[in-house]
Amino acid sequence: ARKYPVVIDPTSVTSIIQAINYAPCGGIRRVVYSTSSSAWYAVYEQSDVFFEKCTSASLCNEDGDWINRTDLDTGDTDNFSPTLYYQGPLIWVAWVDNSTDDVMFKSIDTSNSDTLGNVCDSADQGTLDGTNTVSSILRTADGDVYVAYFDTSTDAELDIFKIASANLSNCTNGTNWTDISALGS
Repeated sequence: ARKYPVVIDPTSVTSIIQAINYAPCGGIRRVVYSTSSSAWYAVYEQSDVFFEKCTSASLCNEDGDWINRTDLDTGDTDNFSPTLYYQGPLIWVAWVDNSTDDVMFKSIDTSNSDTLGNVCDSADQGTLDGTNTVSSILRTADGDVYVAYFDTSTDAELDIFKIASANLSNCTNGTNWTDISALGS
């Protein structure tokens, strides 16, 4: 049962708002705090998908506070709609690649110098419109990864995929991606 009064530390709220407001951004921005590295991470699109971090040693309210700009997909420059899921110490990032019409994801290990995991990508999904497509990612307690996308353009494509934890090292070009969007329908 909740006990009253509830006390909120305004300095914590202020630092969260500053980190979110000053995080680098392009078209879409997601921000998360990693307890394992004591740092804020911003994932954003700017003709590609990047992440930067800001350590808790600074206020994260100036451009110079955000460091280590890293391109998550160095193969091209037309990636959109990044989203993230934090399951400490890993940040899982998914996005849409417009040139290959697929959904991609990769992990960032915040406890190991921000080491990037393997890039995983679905098979060609047809005619994804990157600027009108929303992606989503989730990793379950058993380690399986679920990735979904919804293309809101005229052809309105939607898919949900499951990638079993045992297959995360072999998941390119749709290998080991199970389409579960039709299950139960």
